[in-house]
Amino acid sequence: MSQQAKLKTLKIFTSDGNEMLQVYSVSREGDNMIMDCKVLDAMRMDVVITPDEVFSNLGMLMKAFIPYVFLLLWIGVKRLFKPLPQKN
Repeated sequence: MSQQAKLKTLKIFTSDGNEMLQVYSVSREGDNMIMDCKVLDAMRMDVVITPDEVFSNLGMLMKAFIPYVFLLLWIGVKRLFKPLPQKN
């Protein structure tokens, strides 16, 4: 098994299920956020997100991000109370 196959990644898919982006790591460099990504299963690159971009698009980000965080919390709570499968 290759080293790359062992890495945990965040995979982002298109609406038809094709893998669009793999994020290997997220770090900070100065004021910028750096994401180590592979696009379309072909080209690995560092993506830089600047504070100016975040602030200028805050409305768009918060409109989707805040409801998604609450959804993730709800899913997590449901998984905590999910009944365990019974053994035969």
